[in-house]
Amino acid sequence: GARGIFAGGADPSHSSMIQAFDITTTGSCFEFGHLSADRYYIMGCSSRTRAVWAGGSEGGGYVDTIEYSTISSTGDAVAFGELVGPDRHNTGGGCGNQTRGLYMGGESPGKHSEIDYITIASTGNSVNFGHLSADRASNTTFASPTRGISAGGSEPTHVNTIDYVTIASTGNAQDFGDQSVSVYGGGGGGNA
Repeated sequence: GARGIFAGGADPSHSSMIQAFDITTTGSCFEFGHLSADRYYIMGCSSRTRAVWAGGSEGGGYVDTIEYSTISSTGDAVAFGELVGPDRHNTGGGCGNQTRGLYMGGESPGKHSEIDYITIASTGNSVNFGHLSADRASNTTFASPTRGISAGGSEPTHVNTIDYVTIASTGNAQDFGDQSVSVYGGGGGGNA
C-alpha cells in the first residue's frame, strides 16, 4: 500500500499514539492505534506488511519491548518479543528490508555497538547480528533491500563514520566511507 506509520514520541509528555497517513496524497495524519505504553526514542523498521517498534524509554528507564502493527489495518500494537541486547532507547536506529529488521546502536545509558535483528513476518525475541564499528548513539539508519547503513552519530563526540552490513547475513559492520561533516541525530531513507 501507500501508508506511512509512526509511533510514540514526547512533547513534552510521552505518547503511546500510533499515527498514519497516505503517502500518495497530501493531508494530515490519522490516529491508527496505540503502543502498550507511553514511549519515546523508539527504534522502528518495517516490511510492506508490518511496522515493528523496539526499545525506547518509558520515562523511568529503557525497555527491551518489541511490538508490531499491521500496516494495512488500524488498531493497537501487538506484542512481538524483546531485544536480546541491552535495554536501550533509540538514539540508535532501525532499518530493514522485506524479510529482516535491524536495530543498530543506542544508549542504555552508555552507548552500545550492538546490532540486533528480527524476522519481520514472525514474532519472537531479536537475535544478535553483530556490532557497529564502535559504541554509537544518535546515528542515522536506512536500508536498501540488500544493505543496512548506519551514518554519523555520537561516540561521545560527533563522528562522520558510515558503516554498512549485508542484511541477509550476520556479522559486524564494515566501513562504507565518511560523511562530509560529523553529525548526529539525523533521519534517513533509501530505496533499491
